[in-house]
Amino acid sequence: MGWGCWALRPPPLTSRHLARERLGTNVPAEMIFRKMKSTTSRRVQVELPSEAFPHHQREPNELSRELRELWLLEQVRQRRLAFTKAAELAGIPLALFLERMRAHKITPFDLAPDELVQELQ
Repeated sequence: MGWGCWALRPPPLTSRHLARERLGTNVPAEMIFRKMKSTTSRRVQVELPSEAFPHHQREPNELSRELRELWLLEQVRQRRLAFTKAAELAGIPLALFLERMRAHKITPFDLAPDELVQELQ
């Protein structure tokens, strides 16, 4: 597989490695991450032209995790997936997923703005 083709499924990493990578800490991952339930997965390959990386090359594992999170964020934006389930599938703490939602201007509320105003009255 060349540099321009990666799967959306990230490679298996140890929970301690994930804790250091995501949170910059050595706290045992059992205290941070919820255990993911056994699920079936689908492998998807995406070919990207070299021009998609004009300033720097990304490691395939890093890009794979990022694409997976972005895809899950878009599923939440389109209300196809609950944000709690998306965080679980992304393998990151719910609080971190909510931060990513905020960064991408995705609301966790399932109400339209006018419905929310009406609900608060």
